[in-house]
Amino acid sequence: MNKIIYSELSYEVQGVIFDVYNKLGNQHKEEVYQKAMLIGLSTKGLKVVPEKTFEIFYKGQRVGLYRTDIIVEDKIILELKAVPEISNLNMAQLISYLNVTGKKLGILINFGSEKLFFQRIAMEKNNNRKIFNFKDINFRTDLDRRVLEALKEIHGILGPGFFHHIYRRAAYREFFLRKIPFSLEKKIKVFYKGKFIYDEDVRLYIVCNDLLLWIRAVQEIDQALIKEMQLYMDFFDKKQGIIVNFNSKKLNWKYIDG
Repeated sequence: MNKIIYSELSYEVQGVIFDVYNKLGNQHKEEVYQKAMLIGLSTKGLKVVPEKTFEIFYKGQRVGLYRTDIIVEDKIILELKAVPEISNLNMAQLISYLNVTGKKLGILINFGSEKLFFQRIAMEKNNNRKIFNFKDINFRTDLDRRVLEALKEIHGILGPGFFHHIYRRAAYREFFLRKIPFSLEKKIKVFYKGKFIYDEDVRLYIVCNDLLLWIRAVQEIDQALIKEMQLYMDFFDKKQGIIVNFNSKKLNWKYIDG
């Protein structure tokens, strides 16, 4: 039988979790529970650090920052939620955070459900992500395959749960290492009746001068995103595009044809 990591500390934290839920119920915002947890843990004499910042690196390059909800005794990450239901994605996100911080244990807590939910997630070898196989996937072009293989590598290393710009910067690094030609477009000039109005901020990759790539970290690739992408394709005069979503357990994408 595997030894339970930080068992005594986990038991103390668990007591505070139950006490907060019993006293406050399930109708508050996440920050309310965070403040309550900080008070409860501190009252027990535990060292707590809220919103500690960690640097995120991808293959030797800094790509962004991540802030934890609470770290207890510099050992356990507490990831707090106040939502109706926890998903498998939320658990996968906590594994991503353990990878980034180097911590061995995280506890995912949801105060927003009808019944209190919490689950310990230990950073063990069997938590390594299963990278799905591309062999059975029919790609539109060889360029699509090369791009998506590069992005799959990023998802396998970083996992879900971070902001768009983290994955976008990692893609910059991965494309460079793979010698895939690309440019990063940051602005779209908006005109009306021939008059310039303003520069719209965008972050879109043009790969091999042919493919328009939009990297996102969203709940789903919906019709609003697809329509927006079609506008970008018209602007850049591209016939093929891909929206790639990193905020899923497996890399998810949608082909867009101009």
